[in-house]
Amino acid sequence: MGPICPTCHTGRLQPRAVSYVQWLGESLLVVHRVPAVVCDVCGERVYDDRAMRHLQRLLMMSNLDVVVTSRPYYLA
Repeated sequence: MGPICPTCHTGRLQPRAVSYVQWLGESLLVVHRVPAVVCDVCGERVYDDRAMRHLQRLLMMSNLDVVVTSRPYYLA
């Protein structure tokens, strides 16, 4: 069992590979299979710091002036 979720205080955080979604101006960035921990009750996501740093480096190399966030953006 993983640690208790800091958001809902009920669920457990479980390691998963999830999609990272973020708007970059008028473009939508979608990266599949990003390591994260996800609450099994509320769905709260915390992306892996190392993966986020790697993604930031890739975006910097492409000359895009963006900052990758570790918080998810939901498309509802």
